[in-house]
Amino acid sequence: MKNCLIDLDGTIYRGERPIEHATAFIEYLKSIGKKYLFVTNCPWNSPARIAKKLKAMGIDAGGGRVLSSGVVALEYIREHHPGGKVYAIGSQDYLEMLASGGIILSDDEPDIVLVGFDPDFTYAKMKAASAFILRGALFLGTNIDATIPHGDAIIPHTGAILASIATATGKTPTCFGKPSHFMLDAATKVMGCGKDECVVIGDRIDTDIACAVSNGIPGYLVLTGSSTRETLRETVADSAIAPTLVVDNLGELIELDKEGRL
Repeated sequence: MKNCLIDLDGTIYRGERPIEHATAFIEYLKSIGKKYLFVTNCPWNSPARIAKKLKAMGIDAGGGRVLSSGVVALEYIREHHPGGKVYAIGSQDYLEMLASGGIILSDDEPDIVLVGFDPDFTYAKMKAASAFILRGALFLGTNIDATIPHGDAIIPHTGAILASIATATGKTPTCFGKPSHFMLDAATKVMGCGKDECVVIGDRIDTDIACAVSNGIPGYLVLTGSSTRETLRETVADSAIAPTLVVDNLGELIELDKEGRL
């Protein structure tokens, strides 16, 4: 087993419900001395709130073990556009995190439009964002996921919101979540290791596995979230993105590692 970059939605939990074997998998990694980092494309909650949610599920996420696409976007803006005004679409928790991180939030001719997951997204927000982008604002997105697993359902996510604005403006956003190099660069920096020492574990071909493939590292697909055997066959047939390994759940990874088959 290598150091693990682990997705959350569909891999560790579905909405507020932990997925079977998730807790046991994290305890196993700790027992064999492997580093792990929860790397989520969902910018809805702050890392502190996510860590608290995981703790309530019996999963250790302390010590800065959560990295979100929202944090990577925030750091990018602070580094490359210091002092820039940002029109942000996202949850209240994310907007508060941006403000506390020194980002200037504004709906008065902003320099940047940043789009994250917003369960209260409206036509008015789409209209405002589109107008700012057409007048020259930089178009950024936290992540490209069109949907996420939530309980027993699949619900629209940031990618669906981005698509509406991209259609209205004819512009393509720069995004920071998986599969972008921004996310993996930030993750390995936090982990303090090289990319070749890591494996990506997640439930999506187009984000988790694509991230692994584009960076030349293993990608393990778990079938507890967005992907099924049927969608896997369809996706792999239509692209060059294929997982290194496919398992039904995280419990299988424990057994495979114990047997020396990873």
